[in-house]
Amino acid sequence: MRKGEALHNRYQQIWQSRAFVVVLFVVLFFMLSSVTKEFARRYETRHDIAKLEADVARLSQRNSQMHDLIALLNTSTAQDKEARVKLGLQAPGEQMVILPNAPVRGEIVLPDSDTIEYIPVQTTSPSPKRWFEYFKQKFYHSQTL
Repeated sequence: MRKGEALHNRYQQIWQSRAFVVVLFVVLFFMLSSVTKEFARRYETRHDIAKLEADVARLSQRNSQMHDLIALLNTSTAQDKEARVKLGLQAPGEQMVILPNAPVRGEIVLPDSDTIEYIPVQTTSPSPKRWFEYFKQKFYHSQTL
């Protein structure tokens, strides 16, 4: 029994020593930090996956919208509208009316009452103002170099 008591006393001394307690806390700290890092990594991964799934859903919706637009533009009526608006063509028997000094409204009203938004190709501004903007850009560009 003395051998068992000696062993028991030895274990009790080890558990009560300061060095053992410090080493135990250091090991426990590293284990907890490792577990915490793993949870943080898993959270970030799940967040990234959710973000990518949302991007996939958004892009697939955009893709279906593009397919619908392609199908619409492949119809003859859409091609006819595009030819009238962008190329200035007209159907046989139609007459084009050009109104002088008509205000630009930013849209074209087609004969079938559809409205198409467009951006005017060129805006006109007074010549002195254009020269001023030109030299101002040159001056700022030379300052940045």
